[in-house]
This record gives sequence, structure tokens and C-alpha cells, in this order.
Amino acid sequence: MINVGILDERPIVRAGLELFLAEDRELAFAGHTGDAEDARRLVRDQGIDVLVCALQSSVDVIMATRAESPDLAVLVLSDGPAEELLLKAIRMGAKGHLQTNARRADFLDAIRTVAGGRTYLSASLAEELISGEPAAKAPHEALSEREFQVFMKMAQGKTAGDVSKELSLSIKTVATYRSRVMEKMQLTSNSDLTYYAMKNRLIE
Repeated sequence: MINVGILDERPIVRAGLELFLAEDRELAFAGHTGDAEDARRLVRDQGIDVLVCALQSSVDVIMATRAESPDLAVLVLSDGPAEELLLKAIRMGAKGHLQTNARRADFLDAIRTVAGGRTYLSASLAEELISGEPAAKAPHEALSEREFQVFMKMAQGKTAGDVSKELSLSIKTVATYRSRVMEKMQLTSNSDLTYYAMKNRLIE
């Protein structure tokens, strides 16, 4: 049995991943939290084998648990493409990376992989780590994590008001992010975003 914990500040993400785990008899859900310090206690008290950890907290958690839980496998979770913080987490000892919108089968496979002592990485991230140079990037990979969040929601047909509520941003801020996305990706409309996301298999 593999004991799995979850660290993410978003309750909806924690709940969704917990449901994924509940359907698999080989994985045991050991608890979740939105606080990095509480995650350290969770790892220590619950005998966690794999901690699925939001990118923003990953480096702090790895540093805090390295001495007392050297066998802990940290699987980093992020919404967007590879960025410097993710590369730093991997180099410090995180065992893998998965995007928040990954399929259930990929999520469970990633957990089993890192629990077995192996590394779970995308081909593009592996290339960056090996070469030390960024791999050739698709337009959406130039987006920041927040820009990528806005992009994905609008590509799924969400309005600016929807995005504002779901990401706790003002509509003006959402509009600013949308403009940046359009400029970086050289697109002109929300339908362009949807077409791009479908063509690149970011949504179905």
C-alpha cells in the first residue's frame, strides 16, 4: 500500500485528487492540507510515501523534509509548462512533475512511478534537465503559470466573469492576462484559443 498526501492551497484540487485515490485499492489517501508547514507534520505523522505538492510550495517542502523523511517522494503539481521554479524543485530532489489537468490514469501512474524510486518526467522537461538549455517551446509554453490558467479557462469557453470568480481576480486583471496571452500566442479571439487548445490536445 502506498500512502499518499496532498499539499495544495486550492480545496477543489485537493478534493479532486482525493477522489482519484479513493478509486484505487493500492493507494491510500493519508490526508491533505493547503499549508506547507502542516504538510511537514502530515508527512512525519502519517508515514506518507508520496506527497503530491503544488509547485509554489515544492522547494520549501523538499528542504523541510529532506533530513527527517529522506525516502519521501515529492511529485510536483503545476497548471502550466515547465518553469525555473519547477526545474529547481527537480534538481533539489523532487521525483517528478504532473500537470493539474492530467488524466486520472497518468496521475496514478506518476504516483506508482515515484513511489518505486523512479522519476516521472515529461520528455520536454527531461530534455531541459539533461541539456541545461530550454527545449523548443510551443506558444503556450511561453506563458506564465497564471497566464496559462486564464488561457485554459477561456479556451474552455469561460467568460471573463467566470474566470474572475474562479481565480479570485478582478475582471480588469483577467482582461490584462487575456491581452498578454493573445500577444504572446499571436491570437486574436477566444475561438482562436479554443482551437489552439484542441489542436494541441490541451482540452478535448
